[in-house]
Amino acid sequence: MPPSPPPDGVLLPPNYPPPLPQIRDDLRDLAFTHSSFARPSSAPPKFEDPEGAVLDNNAPEFLSDAVLNLAVGVVLRRRYPRLRSGPLTELRSMLVNGERLADWAKMYGFDRALKVPGGANSTAVRTSTANLAGCFEAYVSGIFEEHGEEVGIRCAIDWVERLIAPYAAHYYTLVRARYLRPSLSPSPSSPSSEFVSRGYLARLNEVAPKRGHRHEWRQSCAGEGHDPAWIMTLVIDGGEHEIARQASTKKIAMEMAALEGLRVLRIDVPQF
Repeated sequence: MPPSPPPDGVLLPPNYPPPLPQIRDDLRDLAFTHSSFARPSSAPPKFEDPEGAVLDNNAPEFLSDAVLNLAVGVVLRRRYPRLRSGPLTELRSMLVNGERLADWAKMYGFDRALKVPGGANSTAVRTSTANLAGCFEAYVSGIFEEHGEEVGIRCAIDWVERLIAPYAAHYYTLVRARYLRPSLSPSPSSPSSEFVSRGYLARLNEVAPKRGHRHEWRQSCAGEGHDPAWIMTLVIDGGEHEIARQASTKKIAMEMAALEGLRVLRIDVPQF
């Protein structure tokens, strides 16, 4: 599956993406080993792997959460030193999420390198958003471990800066426009107030479980004081799809994300 085209407004430079930092073979092998390949006939252990077991990329993902968030945070502070913590957090959430990481993984061909067992489900496992994002995170962890703590984090930051630069510039423009627009209280006929009563969330909660889909929510708040900006992320089937939407209230953001969730799952959307 090819990577998605960049969002409208993202201008990718020639020879994008930047060269992938090389890591030694054992770290690379670990990053590209999915749990289903390491244990084709059993579930991963809940606590720790036994001595001598074939390891997978689950543990490196854990370390990468810290490394990746730090690297992106450092880059954003370098580029936008006067930006407040609210919009910085919002920018980072737009750059570090399952769909964005999975798309970068596909740009580097990680979907072809990921080791999964053969069979009818191999393509689905290999192209899963959650699995590709996990593979990308594990590779970032490998960059950190390859070079040691001080050099490793500098190497990760330098690469991440070139990787996220065109996306960060675009997202900065979007976030800036929203923060600087005049603050207006929603009128009864405004689009955001109408969204609250659409019923998309209720439809998702009713139909998705009947079709065998699981979903949960993550939340974060950008913006400050009297002008909050809630980011609600709909996580479907353990990360197969992650849909983030932002609004002035949690309810509106959830309705907006639920609408896209209905479309992704091909559930009929209520008509009003």
